[in-house]
Amino acid sequence: MVAIAFVSYAILAWLRPRLALGVILFAIPFGHLEKFSIAGIPFTFPEFATYVLAGVIAVGRMRAKRPTPSRSPSQWEGEKKIVSPPPTGRGGVGGWGLRLRLRDPWIILPLLWILAAAIAAIGSPAGVRAWGIWKAYVVAPVMMFFVIRALLRGAEASSNKNHESRIMNQGDDRNSIIHHSSFIILPLAAGAVIVAAIAIAQRWWPIGVPYPWSAPGKFRATSVFGYPNAVGLFLGPIVVLSFGAAMRLFQWRQQHGAGIKNQESGITGTASISLFMMHNSLFFILTSAIAVVAIVFARSTGALVALVVAPFVFVGCMWFTTHTFRPHYPIFHDRRKWDSRRNGWAMRGASRWAAVVIAGWVAASLVLTAWLPYRGEQPTWGSPIVQKLTFQKWSGSVRLSQYRETWQLLRDHPIRGAGLAGYQTAIRPYHEKKDVEIFLYPHNLLLA
Repeated sequence: MVAIAFVSYAILAWLRPRLALGVILFAIPFGHLEKFSIAGIPFTFPEFATYVLAGVIAVGRMRAKRPTPSRSPSQWEGEKKIVSPPPTGRGGVGGWGLRLRLRDPWIILPLLWILAAAIAAIGSPAGVRAWGIWKAYVVAPVMMFFVIRALLRGAEASSNKNHESRIMNQGDDRNSIIHHSSFIILPLAAGAVIVAAIAIAQRWWPIGVPYPWSAPGKFRATSVFGYPNAVGLFLGPIVVLSFGAAMRLFQWRQQHGAGIKNQESGITGTASISLFMMHNSLFFILTSAIAVVAIVFARSTGALVALVVAPFVFVGCMWFTTHTFRPHYPIFHDRRKWDSRRNGWAMRGASRWAAVVIAGWVAASLVLTAWLPYRGEQPTWGSPIVQKLTFQKWSGSVRLSQYRETWQLLRDHPIRGAGLAGYQTAIRPYHEKKDVEIFLYPHNLLLA
């Protein structure tokens, strides 16, 4: 049955790769519920389907590189100019049917990430389990990144030949990105609606909620997951993504409202696109609303704090992307202008500023992470929310103790660390609070 299912999926991936991607994205929150083995190697459906889809796309792109009897060399050269990425460096090394450039950070950095994780797996005390984590949580996400990147480029290339898309692109091209990427956002939002609906239903019918969180007075919704924080980890980013997509769609309708109402233009494509965007924007707003309710019922503090901060970041990003008329801003959204000299200098300047911001954030986070665990006993102050955010609650003391343990581990093993999937084993000699379980990871991105 597994073989038949994945042969059928491979056929779907060959004929409708975007729909096949949507199936994977929709199944992400439910993939852990059922596992299977191939040659003794465990897989989940989203993981194995990602490998299948990546392989199908790679084969299709490599076939597209060669002229066929049905396409003359001149036709093939013209198509290649549409689908190939702009030159970003010297020396292609092949792959994916596109020219893979050595200086393209979107190619090199993911590959370096796979290599670094492989090195961590080699010295891990978890043994074979470390390679399972490497396969499922490192290689598969990188493959998914390449798949989405390839399909988004295909959507952009096809829109150049689509009359309705050209109409939609009049004005601000950035708003068409939501239309092109709907095959990514819609299945994620659909899966989020189901996860959120189950979490909300558990508030009154706590079916499937494990004991620690189903006890009276301690209820926390878990939905399809095994612990409540997973609800916030999955739904939090989708709330922001759905809300941003809805705002972009509303912005498009405002900019093109006059053209939609003009019946003398004879253009019916714009009206159909407008109806599509209106329905999607309402769906995205509904998704964000019920996802926030589900996060509240899960009592995921981290996700709630992120949702408070996210609007400020979102407004800043919206302001930046709507003020690209300034000459020193790079035009990131239009790859056709990447090879221009002015935009090249602007992109390099923006990259430097981005590097400075990221380096500053990492430095500040390191200082706080190193200082907080050793600051000593502090008097309790502030409201309950402030106490929660400043690690004054019991959960905060557990986190600080975990940070101290991890720092001691890293001081003793600065190069090897704990190894991939080996944190629970490596941290045991350093564990301070014997009445508290050892977690899977240090709950800190920098320490991890």
